[in-house]
Amino acid sequence: MEEVCVDILIPANHIIPGLAFKREVIQWRGQLYPQDLVQAQYEYFKLTIGPLPSFVLSNLPGNLQEQQWQCISIEYDDDKLPDHLASPADIFGERSIFFELVAKLVKEVDKWVIVFTPDCNDPEEKGGGNLEVALKKIEECFNTKKGFIMYQDKTSLL
Repeated sequence: MEEVCVDILIPANHIIPGLAFKREVIQWRGQLYPQDLVQAQYEYFKLTIGPLPSFVLSNLPGNLQEQQWQCISIEYDDDKLPDHLASPADIFGERSIFFELVAKLVKEVDKWVIVFTPDCNDPEEKGGGNLEVALKKIEECFNTKKGFIMYQDKTSLL
């Protein structure tokens, strides 16, 4: 299956209700070894808090470049996918668990950024929008093969 890259940025201090992010700890020969990754599971998606991709900040308006972000990368887990989800367009399509997850991540924050690329290359489009526009754009990505960066800032007058 083709690779899809999804990063969602929300303010660093925001806690997402219903998602328990944990640092994995591996035990080996009686010793505990905390891993670097902080992760959560949502249905068949694995969410990882990690570094902000370097190209994202330079593609945002100045007021959003100054924001402290937490970057949540979303990947689907092949082992947990239901059989009827045979392609990325099915996994990330309209009325999917993915749309529910994105809404859960951004609905309670005033500022957010969605980076979505159906081929994990640099996104070709960038601009402001709302959640409805972002979800429609995700659907279109599988036809156009063009990724995007979309942001919203409800606190800005611009």
